Amino acid sequence: MTTAELKLNLFRQIDNMDESHLEELFGIMSNYIASRNDLDEWSFLSEQQQEAILSAIEEAEANKLVPHETVIEEAQKKLANALQG
Repeated sequence: MTTAELKLNLFRQIDNMDESHLEELFGIMSNYIASRNDLDEWSFLSEQQQEAILSAIEEAEANKLVPHETVIEEAQKKLANALQG
């Protein structure tokens, strides 16, 4: 398949996407282009860091994200309890 044929096939697939999938693809492509030169960066992370990132991605995809305000409130409660006890 020639480069022109690949581009045409990509264009056709992209042209048929709904808006949410199009935005997702744009994000993926933007990240890919921005990190082309840093492909080995993942390998420099510890296994724990990689697992944490993958876990966060899974939570985001399952719409299980916790709002920032909730995280701050819970942290403040834990700190207050720690200072009292």
